[in-house]
Amino acid sequence: MACIYTEVALFCNFIICLNIKIDLTISINIKVQGVIMTLLEFQWGVLCGGMVSNPR
Repeated sequence: MACIYTEVALFCNFIICLNIKIDLTISINIKVQGVIMTLLEFQWGVLCGGMVSNPR
């Protein structure tokens, strides 16, 4: 019985660890996407601003 219980506990810990890792990965991805979007918006702002202020 103790053996089975230990395996279950290990499995549960593994799942919890996995969930934490997934959560971290998701939050890191969201941060990276946010940075990329900000950079893209900044670039668009520079491009559009440059075109508007310097019409050719």
